Amino acid sequence: IIESEILASLILKHLKPKIQKVIYSTICSDVIKDVAVTLGARPIIERVGHSFIKKRAINKKALLTVEYTGHMGFKENNYNDDGIFAALKTCEVISKDPDFWQKQKVLSKLYILSHELRLKAKPNIKQRIISKLKSKFKNKKQLKLDGLKIYFDKHSWALIRSSLTEDKISIRFQAKTKEDLDKLSKLVLKEIKTTHNLN
Repeated sequence: IIESEILASLILKHLKPKIQKVIYSTICSDVIKDVAVTLGARPIIERVGHSFIKKRAINKKALLTVEYTGHMGFKENNYNDDGIFAALKTCEVISKDPDFWQKQKVLSKLYILSHELRLKAKPNIKQRIISKLKSKFKNKKQLKLDGLKIYFDKHSWALIRSSLTEDKISIRFQAKTKEDLDKLSKLVLKEIKTTHNLN
């Protein structure tokens, strides 16, 4: 199984996106951002949700959109959510790049990420959790575009966001090593569980 961010990064290399824009969701690994910058493209982060991603892509005339869920939108296909088109594009890239599988291995080792964690939480508790984390880690760089993304260093972050469709909060972590990921997740989850139990 190849994670969506890794596959999208390899497709992006194939598209040669010099000076073009790439839209990716807040929950995605930084690998897509890093690859875009290396290729001379401009990565633009957007909140989770296909409608938000597609609207931003149309507005910015982006070359490619990437979602954690595996959805990819291509400018040449008007950003339509077309799995067959994406699959054929993947086949095209593999057929033209004999080093595809080796590159996939290299990119997959750049960051260690957790799966998306989803915890049940009522609306008032979801907001309380995010507010507490904002205050607790106020000395860290924070992105408030989509819930709260806390940057603990250049390579490590925690994203805590409220689901738009369910009484749940979504959580994902990124770090450079498994040890760092474990420490980060324990630190943040401890704060979340303390607040969550207050209901």
